[in-house]
Amino acid sequence: MSLLMGENGQLLGLNPQVWQLLDQLGILMGNLFMVASLVLAILGFLKREQLHRWWHRNRFPEIGGKAPRDRDALILTFSRIDLPRWVIEQLKPDWVGLLPSQETRDQAERLAGLLRRHGYTVHLRTIDDPDDPAQARLRTQELLQQAHKEGCRRPVVDLTGGKVPMSIGAFMAAEEQGAPSLYVTADYDTKHRRIHPGSQRITLISNPEVRP
Repeated sequence: MSLLMGENGQLLGLNPQVWQLLDQLGILMGNLFMVASLVLAILGFLKREQLHRWWHRNRFPEIGGKAPRDRDALILTFSRIDLPRWVIEQLKPDWVGLLPSQETRDQAERLAGLLRRHGYTVHLRTIDDPDDPAQARLRTQELLQQAHKEGCRRPVVDLTGGKVPMSIGAFMAAEEQGAPSLYVTADYDTKHRRIHPGSQRITLISNPEVRP
């Protein structure tokens, strides 16, 4: 210990004024650290949803395979009646959301009326520009939020119908909201313009619910 004491009897030979300055500097640094921690905590609270999405950003933990069947809500990009009806029969959701374009709105209304007569809860969101994936993403988000508001906790998004930009936008919304997405493949009879019965297959595109 004596090796560390200076001739003036102070540790390391530093005079009391220097030690006082270092003490004040330590107090200042502690206060700054406390303020910075408080600011970060406030920002973390205000931006908690963005931080959650960043921290849990999707790395596509599950792609392909069988689509999850235990679903209480189904959202579909819409083009024709026959395929959505088949998917609904397979998954048996209580809540259905349809995403038609302006051109297919009438057919979607027909399907919605049929489903409501059979006890389904049905909502429609029309995509005015089927070539705009941002609009499809927004409309899909609206349906997912509506489904959650009405008590659904296990939604799934079918990307089969509509144009490609609609499917891309719906896929983005599904990933952001943590909902599985699926696609239906089928053999199509071009002569009679219909799907070959029994050829439909549901394929999982992505399931962001499954995380390492």
